[in-house]
Amino acid sequence: MFIRRRQALLLLTAISVCAVWILGCLDNSLSAALTKEFVPDAPLIFVDSMSTSSSSITVKWLPVSGAMGYRVYRSTSSSGNYVLVGNGTSSTSYTDSNLLYGTTYYYKVSACNGSGEGSQSNYCDASTILNAPTNVSANSTSSSSITVTWSPVFGAIGYRVYRSTSSSDNYTQVGSGTSSTSYTDNNNLSSGTTYYYKVSAYNNRSVESALSSYVSVMTILSTPPNVSASSTSSSSITVSWPSVNGATGYHVYRSASASGNYTQVGDVTDTTSYTDTGLDPGMTYYYTVSAYNGAGVESLQSSNTYATTGFNSPSNVSATALSSSSISVSWSPVSGAEGYYVYRSTSYSGSYYKVATAYSTTCKDDNVSPGATYYYKVSAYSGAVESSQSSPPASATTTLNAPANVSANSTSPRSITVNWSVVSGATGYRVYRSTSADGVYNEVGTSASSPYTDNNNLTVGTTYYYRVSAYNSTVSSSQSPPTAPVTIMADDMFLAIPVVGPDDD
Repeated sequence: MFIRRRQALLLLTAISVCAVWILGCLDNSLSAALTKEFVPDAPLIFVDSMSTSSSSITVKWLPVSGAMGYRVYRSTSSSGNYVLVGNGTSSTSYTDSNLLYGTTYYYKVSACNGSGEGSQSNYCDASTILNAPTNVSANSTSSSSITVTWSPVFGAIGYRVYRSTSSSDNYTQVGSGTSSTSYTDNNNLSSGTTYYYKVSAYNNRSVESALSSYVSVMTILSTPPNVSASSTSSSSITVSWPSVNGATGYHVYRSASASGNYTQVGDVTDTTSYTDTGLDPGMTYYYTVSAYNGAGVESLQSSNTYATTGFNSPSNVSATALSSSSISVSWSPVSGAEGYYVYRSTSYSGSYYKVATAYSTTCKDDNVSPGATYYYKVSAYSGAVESSQSSPPASATTTLNAPANVSANSTSPRSITVNWSVVSGATGYRVYRSTSADGVYNEVGTSASSPYTDNNNLTVGTTYYYRVSAYNSTVSSSQSPPTAPVTIMADDMFLAIPVVGPDDD
């Protein structure tokens, strides 16, 4: 009788265990009723990180001898409350889905058999992968820097920035550990070059997201440095600058004032200078230059530089001797000129020295010597800007003064001696004679100096008058006033009798 009861109890228990296993591990009340020596050991648990994603984690464990199924528990902290998430699985892995990305989860697993549920394993933790950063953009802030920005990623404690010189090449990490959602790359960038960027996020477990989609941007071209300008004529200015790396051409801008509106006046390629023509004489112009490349990317405009156009050289320059000590120089006016400089030389191709400043188109040079030839050039100026000197030079020769203190007297039979004062600049003298004060004077001789003795066909009883002029290699003076009359006496009655003139006492 006792034996039948025990057999019936065991049969009922077996039926109950099977029924419970279909629903999961044995419940606690039934487990407590069974012998604990039949409960399976705790599994050895681990996480297959290769199977994780931004919303799921796969938990794996080693099989437990005698286990008919397993239970998976999850918590958001290692010591927190573990909630059953996987019940009754007979596999040795479980994929936990619908998780938050970038979040760390903790797992424990227990094994079950007909005797009940064994103890839970030690915990194992894993983090869902972070989403890749979105809204990535890049902007060139200078010729050697690019700023990359992106939207924040939930769960990320930092970001890594990767760079390449093409969209498909290997990307090299250039920015690491930044907690900001922007990064300025100034690591050996070249002006006018296109760079490609991707960004990843990572969390406190160093779990890194996938790389974002790439963005590309070209660095701004360097601004042309050391731009200079110089006047090349009265109507042109040449602007020059050093070459800019990556530039295929340059724009030249001009303004009438340093802070005015700059208008493009030139576009050049394959050269680093530009000559601006058609300008007004004596005007100051301001210039800036920018560089551009084949993609149409243009640099900032350079600092301004300026130059003032020169003036046209004065034309129609002429020189006229006014006297033995004065020469007048004249020329045509030059538009925009404030005044004129007059230069003088004593030879055509000699050195010219400034001798006068004029504010009109004539100038009288009174610092000259009699009987000398002078050459003149004239320039126009305004402020510190001066035109080139006129060419060819104009020339004039000052006159010689007529000899002064001319006198004549008979010093021997049939001869008359003429005397005069030395004339500055003269190399010789011409002596003229007439038989009347107002008559025709004919040259009777020349002399290198005073006096001169006239014994050329003089006639006894005839009265003579003399005049003298000075000369040099280029000019002659006017004739002096006539001398007092001198009459030739007979040889045996030699006597020089000067005739008293109207001005004599």
